[in-house]
Amino acid sequence: MEFMKLRSAIILLNFVLLSTTFVYAGEGGTDPHGANINFPPSFADYHDADIQGVPAILRHRISHTPFNLVASLIFWQQFFTHFSVVNSFTTHISGKRNTKKK
Repeated sequence: MEFMKLRSAIILLNFVLLSTTFVYAGEGGTDPHGANINFPPSFADYHDADIQGVPAILRHRISHTPFNLVASLIFWQQFFTHFSVVNSFTTHISGKRNTKKK
């Protein structure tokens, strides 16, 4: 039962984080005080064309725009969640095939 509560809380937290991100990104380019917001920055704003390797580029972009760390964590969390669902599904199917052969 505790696992279900924790799972529900994590799902709710992901929903809240993602929905507030979309609301903020959809704001339109100015904050309430009238300052221009450059979000998301264009690729040219990073000035990382000379950096080699994905980890080095990610470190540079996170130092340039710290929100990239949050976006990367959300991406990896979603990737591993989907991977584990597909893995569980294929294991279940292959398990059924093995039991039918016996």
